[in-house]
Amino acid sequence: MNWITKIIKAGEKIKTAFHERASKEDIAKSDWTSCCRGPILKKDLEQNLWVCPDCNKHHRIKPAKDLIFYLVKIIMKYLKLQFQKMIH
Repeated sequence: MNWITKIIKAGEKIKTAFHERASKEDIAKSDWTSCCRGPILKKDLEQNLWVCPDCNKHHRIKPAKDLIFYLVKIIMKYLKLQFQKMIH
């Protein structure tokens, strides 16, 4: 082995060390997600109904969660009307 092949192999080792990416499962299990201004805690996004507080970007949610948000909104309107009827 000459010195050029040694340097090339060392460079390949360095590249693999820096370019190891997280798998989709690791990303899904993480407490963080990314947006335009950097990483955001998923808890903060969930409290804000999956809308970024900095740029107002709407992040994707599963249809089941979307349905739950919609039903909660309808139930709250109904309860508000019932409460107003009780007062008057």
